[in-house]
Amino acid sequence: MTPIVTFIMAIAVSTLSSFATPARAEPQMQLVCEGGIGSFFCRSLAAALEAEFGPVAVSRTVSDGMTSVQFVTETRGRDVLTGHLAWHRADGTTGAGPTLTLSASDAELNDAMLDRFAIDLLRYSKLPL
Repeated sequence: MTPIVTFIMAIAVSTLSSFATPARAEPQMQLVCEGGIGSFFCRSLAAALEAEFGPVAVSRTVSDGMTSVQFVTETRGRDVLTGHLAWHRADGTTGAGPTLTLSASDAELNDAMLDRFAIDLLRYSKLPL
């Protein structure tokens, strides 16, 4: 190979490696959903937490040494969901946000409504994380 071809190949390899998918960071937070990620409202809340704080692990139980967040359901129906967020930081500090209600008068709750409710819960709870 000529020096020019070798140089062009080296540039191509270095350019391609810069487009490699970066490794995902380890989750620093845990979302506790008793039914796992497939349970009602868990997927919406996990997405909202991840958008706000980065990678989130979903678990059925609280793990020691990791900050955890859980939605505490107070009322649940086809057209209503009421509850609040509770958290437990890795340093032992605990807290809870205000109770919010999602209600639809003319339809059942859907994924878009739940996604927006999850974002509102985070905003009003002001998680100290």
